[in-house]
Amino acid sequence: MNFDISGAKIFFRIPTHLPLIGDIVVSETVVVSWLVMLIITGLCIFLTRDLKVEHIGKRQALAELIVESAENLVRNNTGGNKFDYLIPFVGALFSTSVISNLISLVGLRSPTADLSVEAAWAVTVFTMITLNKIKAGGLLGYLKGFTTPIPVMTPFNILSEIATPISMACRHFGNVLSGVVINGLIYAALGVASAALFGLIPGAVGDFLSHIPILAVGLPAIMSFYFDWFSGIMLADVLKLGAVKSRLVAKIAGGAQMFAFSNSTSVMRVGERNAEAAKTLLAQHGIRLIAEDTGLNYGRTVSIDLNDGAYTVKTVSKGDKKI
Repeated sequence: MNFDISGAKIFFRIPTHLPLIGDIVVSETVVVSWLVMLIITGLCIFLTRDLKVEHIGKRQALAELIVESAENLVRNNTGGNKFDYLIPFVGALFSTSVISNLISLVGLRSPTADLSVEAAWAVTVFTMITLNKIKAGGLLGYLKGFTTPIPVMTPFNILSEIATPISMACRHFGNVLSGVVINGLIYAALGVASAALFGLIPGAVGDFLSHIPILAVGLPAIMSFYFDWFSGIMLADVLKLGAVKSRLVAKIAGGAQMFAFSNSTSVMRVGERNAEAAKTLLAQHGIRLIAEDTGLNYGRTVSIDLNDGAYTVKTVSKGDKKI
C-alpha cells in the first residue's frame, strides 16, 4: 500500500523564465481552489435569482439568512456597523474555508491542507487587522502599543506581532491536514481491501473488479463526515466501553489571545471563544471541568499520563505545570 503525504500533486508547470517569479505551477491545490470558487459562484447565482421584496421563496430566505448571519457576525463582534465594509470579506473567507473543508468528503484534497493557502489568508487578514489598528488609533498609537505594559516588553511585543500570522496559518493548516491524513489512510486501506476482496472472485470478473477501488467509493466520505461533524460520538464509544458518565472529568488548556484589541468584543478573539465553546460542550454532555489553564497571550502544549491522569501544560516562557 503506497500512501503519499508529501503534499499536493503537481499536474504541470508553465515555464516563465522570469527571475524571482519562477515557473507557474498548476497543482492539485490550484485546481481544487478553482473548483471551490466555481461552487461558491454557482451557489451565489442560484440563491440570488429572481429576488423579491414580498412573498419570498425558500431559496431567497436561505440567501437572506446567510447574509444576515455574516452581518451579525461582524457587527456583534465589532460593536456596531462601523466595520460593515468587512462583511463581504469575512463572508467570502468563511464560505471558502467551509467549502474547501467539505470538499474532502468526495475524496478531493482540501486546498486548506496546503500551508501556502493558509499563509496567504493569514497575511491578508493580518494586514487588514494592522491597517485597522492604525486607522483606529493612529500610527503613533499603534507603535506605542508595543511598549505596553512597560517599555522593556517592546522586543517581546514585536516578536508576538510577527508571530501572529505564522500562528494563524499553522493552526488552521494543522487541523485540516490531520483530517486529510486520516482520510488518505482510509482511502488507501480500503483500496487494498477492495483489491483483496474482489480478487477472490475467480476468472476475468474478479480480475477486473480487483482493479477498481469499489470500497473506497462512498465509505471515506462517511468516515470523513464522522470525524469532521460527529466527533461527539466518541463519548458514546467511551461509555459503551464501560465508562460511567457521572465519573468522567475534564481538564482543558489553550485559548490563548493571539491579538491585542481595544474592543473587547473583537471577532478575532478566537482563543477565548474556543475555550468557551469547550466549556459549553462539556456542560452539555454533563462532564465536570475540574481544571483549566486558558487565556492570556502565550501558547501551550499538553501531555497526559495515562497511569495517573496527570495533565502537564508546557510553555516556552512560563515553564511547565500540572493541573
